[in-house]
Amino acid sequence: MVVLVSGINLAGYVSLKLVGAKYGGLTAGVLGGLVSSTATTYGFSRRAREDSALSGAAALAIIVATAVTVPRMAVEIAVVNPAFLAQAALPLALVFLASLVPCVVFWWRAGAGAEARPPEIKNPVQLWGAIVFGLIYGLVILALAAGQHLFGTEGTYLVGALSGLTDVNAITLSTARLVGTERLAAAAGADIVVIAYLANLVAKGVLAAFVGTRELARIIALSFGFAFVAGIVVIVAL
Repeated sequence: MVVLVSGINLAGYVSLKLVGAKYGGLTAGVLGGLVSSTATTYGFSRRAREDSALSGAAALAIIVATAVTVPRMAVEIAVVNPAFLAQAALPLALVFLASLVPCVVFWWRAGAGAEARPPEIKNPVQLWGAIVFGLIYGLVILALAAGQHLFGTEGTYLVGALSGLTDVNAITLSTARLVGTERLAAAAGADIVVIAYLANLVAKGVLAAFVGTRELARIIALSFGFAFVAGIVVIVAL
């Protein structure tokens, strides 16, 4: 699991360094999201505070970076448990499409080539970071099993929400693993990964509001709010 996540991080980091800001906020958001959507959110929020004129371009990069989290989750599920991806594909695809709607709107407003230097992200493939992720993964998979044992499916949903506030990789991999060992129903697993993503939206929205400008916070709230409501509909309907 550590090697998988580190490999994805490294691929995004190398691409970010090679491409840089050549293609503007859209590309900076995509590549930044592959490495760390949290670091991308913080970096662009800080940049918007330093120059309020960049709020539009920063918002575009943050929205795109967060949306990229969904296909990244799908890739992780496909590697760990391809059979589970068949169950989770539709909910994730619908949430991803809902996250792209604001991207299209602000891409048109800010412009595809809007100046947006890539966020300052350190090399994510480091020993200490790998150890920390391994510990988090172990704790999350234990928490999922404990939550299901003590409180049933509702307990796993709570773990998914709490885990998603900080990171979606550990909860995604843990859920796929438990579904693969038949300790968790596939339908419940699909709900958990969507819930984790929605919790992550909330966390990034709060981060952007505290670090960035009011204009940035307003744009992010509207954009993430749209995706959040869509996610709730997906969970209830599917």
